[in-house]
Amino acid sequence: MLDNPRPNHIQIDEAIQRWGYSEEELSNMLPEDLDVVDEALAIPERLKKTIRDGSNIFETIHRTNNGTLIPTEVNGKIIELQGVRYLFCVSRDISERKEAVQALKKSEEKFSKFFFSCPTWSGFNRLDDGKFLEVNHAFERITGFTREETIGRTSLEMGLWSDTERREGLTLLPKIVKTQGYNASLHVILQG
Repeated sequence: MLDNPRPNHIQIDEAIQRWGYSEEELSNMLPEDLDVVDEALAIPERLKKTIRDGSNIFETIHRTNNGTLIPTEVNGKIIELQGVRYLFCVSRDISERKEAVQALKKSEEKFSKFFFSCPTWSGFNRLDDGKFLEVNHAFERITGFTREETIGRTSLEMGLWSDTERREGLTLLPKIVKTQGYNASLHVILQG
């Protein structure tokens, strides 16, 4: 109940009991009793935002009964039943999502290091118009064009092609990539 000066858990579903607390324990706990200290300090501001906007989605860290920390997404909504305002919250464990995001970040960092340090010049181009989206350091060194000069331009605009007939064959690349998912056989000779 929001109108209660000491809002507590009124009804608890079975899922939150996975945090290791009994229904009785949870019914006597305040919301900040579940959060780690830093997150508990943010509760008053989050509650104000939820009341002001009618709903609020945020991430926090809950502490289980045995001390395990669980990254949690909380979706709170103000509801009114028989003239009494309640804060209805759905909490969900986002540990797997956090781990997946961290793994993706590590993978992107590895790829980025490889891409930019590769001694062979490389670039990413859009399939639809051939404009450069990114180039590595070797591209800059070999072609003499800076990254800033290159992004948003095509190799044709930059005069990188020594064989314009081969460049025309490149128009098949979008079709090849869409059907095969990659291209392993297109060899080009560029000016440089």
